Amino acid sequence: AVGICGYFLLLIVISALFNFARYVGVTKSINNSSFAKLCQKYVIFPTMAPNGKFSQFWGSKWFPIFLPNRIQFITDVFLFGLQMAFYCVDYRYKTGDLFGTPDKAWERFVADRTGVMAFGKIPLLVLFAGRNNFLLWITGWSYSTFLHFHKVVAWWMALDTLIHSVGYTMNSLGYYVYYLQNDAYYAYGVAATTFCGAILLFALPPFKVFFYEYFLFIHIVFAVLFIVMCWWHCNTLGWLEW
Repeated sequence: AVGICGYFLLLIVISALFNFARYVGVTKSINNSSFAKLCQKYVIFPTMAPNGKFSQFWGSKWFPIFLPNRIQFITDVFLFGLQMAFYCVDYRYKTGDLFGTPDKAWERFVADRTGVMAFGKIPLLVLFAGRNNFLLWITGWSYSTFLHFHKVVAWWMALDTLIHSVGYTMNSLGYYVYYLQNDAYYAYGVAATTFCGAILLFALPPFKVFFYEYFLFIHIVFAVLFIVMCWWHCNTLGWLEW
């Protein structure tokens, strides 16, 4: 969780320093160099598809695809690498572990790790979503760039949440209904996962393109309910700093 936040913090700091240098005129000579122009031509500004236009949708009317430019795609690839590394980094089991058998312990280890990883993305989602974002001025990024990262982080958080929920469901086979009825944190976790899925469902292109006002209202309401359910899910367990 800290690693993902640190990754975006590093990007923001680098962009802020470059933006400040550009503001005072330091980068003028650098931007006019042949190397900088090559980077702008082949790495920073082009879209992923040949001759594509960054501001246009690709695909069908009902399921269009908003392609990122290449620098955003490269950033997404590094984020993918971090996510895979954090998913797969060593899980250590010791004989007599609190969680029982190796299989049960592995289910808990994966579920607990992905749950915390999901929580760590909530501040990024809130920060990247705002139109009046102070980071727009600090970094020089466009609002569409922040919106792109908001979507990418949201999908990763949804995957974290799904793995977390599946892991705990597998771990509680035979006792699922009992936990749901007797442990409030369990029920709130199920509710949070449901709201997370509903947010993604109503954020699909057909809703945004043709029913934008309804999408925006539902998105905000469900996001607030999701955060509330997350708080109640862990108010006795910890990790509320996220």
